[in-house]
Amino acid sequence: MKTDKRIMAIFGDNKFPSRTSKLADIEYKRSLNNIVQFLQETNPDRVYIIPDNETTIIAALCCHKLRIKSILISPFPGFFKALNKRCKSLLMVATENTDNFILLSEGVGDEDAALASIKESVEFAVNTSNAVAYLRNKKTDKGFEDFIEKTATDDEKMYFDLSYNSREVFAK
Repeated sequence: MKTDKRIMAIFGDNKFPSRTSKLADIEYKRSLNNIVQFLQETNPDRVYIIPDNETTIIAALCCHKLRIKSILISPFPGFFKALNKRCKSLLMVATENTDNFILLSEGVGDEDAALASIKESVEFAVNTSNAVAYLRNKKTDKGFEDFIEKTATDDEKMYFDLSYNSREVFAK
């Protein structure tokens, strides 16, 4: 199904700068501004986000600020229990301001089922979108790089790789 709308899935690493010092606060604000600028430039009509870490939760809040329709995806009930207190607080605000919330699975019985549900959620977000954005620290970990490699496989889609703390954007 082809559409003229710009529908984007957004994923992020877990390395978003903290606000623990004045220098860290400057990097936090720069990274936040780079995400806002990226969203303004790409101007998606709708985004799908699995808010599983601070980077993706902040992206959802930026979408709200920019009046970009956002749809948050939870792979299963209880998915957000592992988030730290700050992320849970930000998620609460993001959830109140989202346009829609999708719970993909009614429940999972074990770790294998949970991982399968997470994989299904990622596939849903990617398959429903015509563009995918990866928001990451320039010093991201190998796990997130592997995630990008596994999910950036459809030649029909546009892929964006934003290093939010250096403002480097690569498009494929």
